[in-house]
Amino acid sequence: MKKLSFYAIFLAISFLIIEAGIRIFIWFHPIPMLFDSGYNRFRGTPHASIYGYPLNSEGFRDEEFGPKDKHTYRIVGLGDSFTFGVTPYPQNFLTIAEKIINENAPGRKTEIYNMGIPSIGPREELALLTDEALYWDPDLVMINFFVGNDFFESMRSDKAKFIERYSYTATLLYRIYRMLTKTSRDFKTQYKEGWTTYCDTCKTFSPEGYLELQVNRSYIFNTRDPLFESHLADALYFLGKADKICRSRNTRLLVCIFPDESQVNPELQRSVIRQLTASGIDPDWDNSRPNRRLSEELAKMGIPHIDLLPLFEGEKDSACYVPRDTHWNLYGNRLAGSYLAKALPAYMLPDGR
Repeated sequence: MKKLSFYAIFLAISFLIIEAGIRIFIWFHPIPMLFDSGYNRFRGTPHASIYGYPLNSEGFRDEEFGPKDKHTYRIVGLGDSFTFGVTPYPQNFLTIAEKIINENAPGRKTEIYNMGIPSIGPREELALLTDEALYWDPDLVMINFFVGNDFFESMRSDKAKFIERYSYTATLLYRIYRMLTKTSRDFKTQYKEGWTTYCDTCKTFSPEGYLELQVNRSYIFNTRDPLFESHLADALYFLGKADKICRSRNTRLLVCIFPDESQVNPELQRSVIRQLTASGIDPDWDNSRPNRRLSEELAKMGIPHIDLLPLFEGEKDSACYVPRDTHWNLYGNRLAGSYLAKALPAYMLPDGR
């Protein structure tokens, strides 16, 4: 018993020493990716190169931002890693949409600023809007809402962040564990080599890791799960505040709703349902539920929105997502970019609201 107590005390003291050491190191050498709970956590490093294309001086995946010319219509795109993109910069859906819009209307220049930051949600996007996006004087703010995780990300309670806030050691160990056990060999190779060559078919997650991710997100489709409506209300709270702020600046807000792969990949959807059933959950699957409910509530609030689910449902026979990754591949980005290039001009008119 004494020996057990000795080891327990030894481990506790060792943990506290390690925790103190990490906190001292972070104090002098901040690592936002590990310990910043704000929108800068996964913000890009200014001028870092991704697949041969540098981020701008603000750490965004775009060319340099600057003062707006009086003959320019400026759109700012806010969102998470879907907006930031996993393909090379020229193949990002926002870059594609900007190019097509300008080709179709050579008399007026349109700029679409990509201000996507991985792993942020509506709460952080609201902060990014007020802290930075409005500074660039946008005519239209486009918040890209990914149904796969933005409902959950809207919650982000202090309770959910308890471990990250109070134990840097546990946070670091957890992230190392996730990297080693949940990602694929393709991802580890790309990570090690520094993201120099894009691979449209390389897998990010292991089969087990990706299925676990999709199962955890699937509550938004299960009509028997009560959490969804609560998370929907949280998301609408932040979107509503963003709309009020935009209106006060005479700027329009447009919400673009992006589907999850499980909505448009029948095989993946069946795997998720089988896994849920095996774990004792009998899901009443409503495939369009998150998009439909969000659209209904946005309409009541008078917030314009575009739902891309019907577009991607029509492409079920085509691969639109990077395998085991959740993000659009080259084709998915072309599909979304081309569609938005046709849809956005209607919201750029004086009566576009």
